[in-house]
Amino acid sequence: MTTLPFAALCAYDRRALGANVAEIVCMQPITNEGASPFGVYARGEDVVGLRGHLDIGSDLFADALVRADPPVIGGIITVDATELAFIDHRALLALAAHARRRRAGVVVRSPSPGTARLVGLLDIDELRVELVA
Repeated sequence: MTTLPFAALCAYDRRALGANVAEIVCMQPITNEGASPFGVYARGEDVVGLRGHLDIGSDLFADALVRADPPVIGGIITVDATELAFIDHRALLALAAHARRRRAGVVVRSPSPGTARLVGLLDIDELRVELVA
């Protein structure tokens, strides 16, 4: 699951899982509306995908990065953010912190010039944004 994308039909009883449901659902590429504001998932053997809105004030994203353990290829973690609607500075800082722990850099492929601008304003050495169509 962390290295190759796959599809499955998952059924979780939110009442049984309680608050822990977010930890499971955010690791899926597709979820029911409102189940998770974002997703971290495999987009192939060497790319991690992000979807949704990363503007939450919790450690859920940082924890999801640890669980996903994106591969480091040639010293770089490649992130496909083409399905990401929004990313805030806290999520970018969490991504940079994860890269430092892995002793890697991060290339974020994003269609958003705002993401590139934010990385530049924050002066995050570990992150580089590649603008894609």
